[in-house]
Amino acid sequence: LKLYQLVTSEPYKIVVFSGILINITFAILEPYVSLLGALQTGIFPVVFTAEVILRMVAFGPKIYFKDGWNKFDLLVVIVTNMYALLKASGLGSGLVIRGLGAMAAAGRLLRLMRAKDALEVLFTTLLLSIPSMLNVSVLLMITMMIYASLGKATIAQVKYGWSITRLVNFREYSKGIYTLFGQLT
Repeated sequence: LKLYQLVTSEPYKIVVFSGILINITFAILEPYVSLLGALQTGIFPVVFTAEVILRMVAFGPKIYFKDGWNKFDLLVVIVTNMYALLKASGLGSGLVIRGLGAMAAAGRLLRLMRAKDALEVLFTTLLLSIPSMLNVSVLLMITMMIYASLGKATIAQVKYGWSITRLVNFREYSKGIYTLFGQLT
C-alpha cells in the first residue's frame, strides 16, 4: 500500500519527469561532453528500469498491463536498455545503435505527454486514427497507380525538356509513380 501511494504521488511524478527532462538534456549535450555518454548508457537505464519495476510491483502485473501508457513505458525502457547494452558492448552497427537511441529518446519525449490530459487525448486520437490514415494512404496509392498507368499509356513518348527529364517522366511505370509522388508533395 505504501509503495502504491509513493508511485501515485505528485512528488514522485515530478521526480520521474525531471529525470526524463535531465536525460533528454544530456542526450542533446552528449556530443559535446563525453562524460554524459557514460551517464546515458550507465545510470539512466538503471533508473528508468527501477521506476518501471516499482510501478509494476505497486500496481501488480494484472493492473499494470491494463494501462496502455504502462505498456508504452515498458517498451521505452526495453529499447533504452537495448541501446545501452549495444553501445556499451560495441556490438551492432552504428546505424542500429543510433536508431535505437533515437527511438528511446522519442519514447521518453512521448512519456512526458502522459502528464497532460489534453495531450493524452490528442495522442490517443492519433493512435485511433492510424487505421483510417492507412486506408486513405492505400486509396491514394491505388489512385497514383491508375494515373501512372494512364500516363504511361498516353504521354510516355513526350520528348525530354524543361519539366520532363530522365528521372521525371512516364516512360516507365516506376518513374511515373515517382513523378506523381513528386507532384503530390
